[in-house]
Amino acid sequence: MDLDQQRNYYDRRWAESYLEELDSDQVVRLEQILRALAMIADRPRPWRILEVGCGTGWLSGILLRYGKVTGIDLSRVGIDIARKRYPQVEFIARDIFAEPLPPIHDLVVASESIEHVIDQGRFVDLLVDAACPGGYLLLTTPNGRVERRWKRRPDFHPQPIEQWLHLRALRVLLSRRCEVRWLTTFFYDFDREGLYGLIHNPWYEGAMKRLGLSDLASRLWGRLGLGLYAVALARRR
Repeated sequence: MDLDQQRNYYDRRWAESYLEELDSDQVVRLEQILRALAMIADRPRPWRILEVGCGTGWLSGILLRYGKVTGIDLSRVGIDIARKRYPQVEFIARDIFAEPLPPIHDLVVASESIEHVIDQGRFVDLLVDAACPGGYLLLTTPNGRVERRWKRRPDFHPQPIEQWLHLRALRVLLSRRCEVRWLTTFFYDFDREGLYGLIHNPWYEGAMKRLGLSDLASRLWGRLGLGLYAVALARRR
């Protein structure tokens, strides 16, 4: 699929869905994004922030609380919608691969984007290039380990490019030029078979709560790569 076909797909997608409230998956991702940002809260503000693959801009609008935000996306329709909703953000319609981005950003965010590009190594390099020395990258992406479980659902509708990454592959991409500070998975409420049956078993959940181990168990499942989504926080060397 060429670039124009991809752009046309996202133009149609955003034109049809931009008025919807955040769905449950987006709410859970936002919780993890805010958790990651709390880990670097001591960095002096305001931050210069870049969101790559911003869609209709809902996350860019939230990131305004941390500093000055620029959002870029391939879809001109998505960018037009974002500009109307969040006029305080600078939104740009462009292909990230077209030309380098200025290396001035304290934080570069790519949420649910890397799985929709072919050259993921170059994509990560461009994100790193856009960060200032010592700046941070924050990514979320579907977890390749559970890709088959998710894609067998009847409600799965693939986007033009679907290249899900395993945690190890994501770590390798980031570690070439960054120090990975946090890498885990989250959101287990998408399956009930195998270990997911145990995770959602009422007896198990009750026992974990009584023992005060719920958070510890959730972190363990996350590090084992059982969540539907991965989140990564990395610092440019």
